[in-house]
Amino acid sequence: MKPQAPFQIAILATVGFSLWGFIVMSEETAQAPLPMMPALSIEQMDKHLKERQDFINQLIATIEQTDSHRREHSNTISKAIQTLGVLRAQEGIDVLIKYIGFPWGRHPDGGSYPPPIRGGFGQSSLPLPDGTPAVESLIAIGEPSIPKIMANLIDIKDVFDREACIAVLRQLNERKPILDQIRKGLPQKQQESILEALVEPEADRSRRLLETVP
Repeated sequence: MKPQAPFQIAILATVGFSLWGFIVMSEETAQAPLPMMPALSIEQMDKHLKERQDFINQLIATIEQTDSHRREHSNTISKAIQTLGVLRAQEGIDVLIKYIGFPWGRHPDGGSYPPPIRGGFGQSSLPLPDGTPAVESLIAIGEPSIPKIMANLIDIKDVFDREACIAVLRQLNERKPILDQIRKGLPQKQQESILEALVEPEADRSRRLLETVP
């Protein structure tokens, strides 16, 4: 083996000491206690809870403003719907179900939503009910949304909205089976079709949903 030149040995030694110092510092950093966060008082916690509730109410009001469903405001409505999901806001379940078809289904007033702005929210080659922002938010909220979704399925007439509700139940059923809840919560005549939809292969469902897109 060829002996190392003096300058090579010096470089290797320097690198070795540097690495050792880095390792020691890393271990000390890992073992160092995390900085203490200031404790919150009861008053501060109550204040934050009230601010959260006020924010949720503002999000719901934004979604409910019919005028804001004009095409140029689609991004604002979408963001409000998505934020309810991020917050896991159970208070928003009713409004999310009401606008579950946004922006591709039918508005609760009966009219169609205007086409999304090019380059904005909703640009999809296949606007299937599974992909609406309300579906995603209801899935994020999780199990608390199930009873109201099933109540909506009893009387729902719009095919697109119905499939969007089923999309939520499908995802939640994959996390934790909810078949017993459906059997108890839906009339006998509706149970069979809903239960079949929950276990329908994804490819078959996507093919069938092409026929439901308005």
